[in-house]
Amino acid sequence: MFYRPQTELPPMSIYQLVRTSETDKMGSLGGKPHNSWGPYILLLRNVPISTLIDYLNQHYYPDRIHIEDATGFTEPVDIILHTRLETMAHARKALQVYDLDLVPQPATKEDDSMLHDHQKPCLT
Repeated sequence: MFYRPQTELPPMSIYQLVRTSETDKMGSLGGKPHNSWGPYILLLRNVPISTLIDYLNQHYYPDRIHIEDATGFTEPVDIILHTRLETMAHARKALQVYDLDLVPQPATKEDDSMLHDHQKPCLT
């Protein structure tokens, strides 16, 4: 008989990025697509909103937070966040300027395992 030790990970927190109004406060003015970030700023110009989702998912991954796009916004966006995104509260406050919010969603065991399929060991 052989045993393989495993570590049980805490469940992943799921948030959806949603619009809080129909007013367009993030539509791009055009120009060359550009995105950059640093400790105190996130700058997105003329890029899809998926760029924001990707950044937030990378930023909050160590905290076991996953963000999904529920905005329905398909046009390029211009978003500038002048803040440290240390916590979800900081991110939610910064996104309010664009009438956006991060709404917590109930996580299921299926969601968590689907998000972490890449962490399963490879048996060769």
